Amino acid sequence: LAQACGVRHVITKPVEPEIVLRSVTEALACVVPPASSLVPEEFHGEHLRVLTDKLIKQVDALEQEVERRTRAEEELWRARYELEQRVQERTAELARANAALQQEILQRQQTEEALRASESMYRSLVEQSADGIILTDAQANFLMVNAQACAMSGYSQEELLQMNVCDLLLAEDLA
Repeated sequence: LAQACGVRHVITKPVEPEIVLRSVTEALACVVPPASSLVPEEFHGEHLRVLTDKLIKQVDALEQEVERRTRAEEELWRARYELEQRVQERTAELARANAALQQEILQRQQTEEALRASESMYRSLVEQSADGIILTDAQANFLMVNAQACAMSGYSQEELLQMNVCDLLLAEDLA
């Protein structure tokens, strides 16, 4: 459409700085018309210099803007790359931490299962023992007694757990 309207130079996005400069240079070359009778006398000489100076200033401003945008674009790409690197590093760190936590959870579950099995075996040994087994605290209070200890002492488990070793010894001395 632009060419159909007589436009000789079209710049489309994305624009490379070299393309812009080449197009402007070509456009400037076309601004200076050949000396002919179609160009009024007033456009020769000083007027052409003024127009050329204005165009040169605009081209310089355009070059600076293109340069500024190019630098900004490079900085954005660099920042994006750095951000992606940090995201990848952090993701890797989190994956390692997650794997370590999963391993710790598995170990804890295995330890708890082993503890339950050990407690079950211990309880079974104590309850089925032919010997009387009594567990006391530092003050000689009964904490645990098995069925054989109850049978040997003549007291129920509930009664013994309310007693102290001294209570049991005193009861035997009185009997």
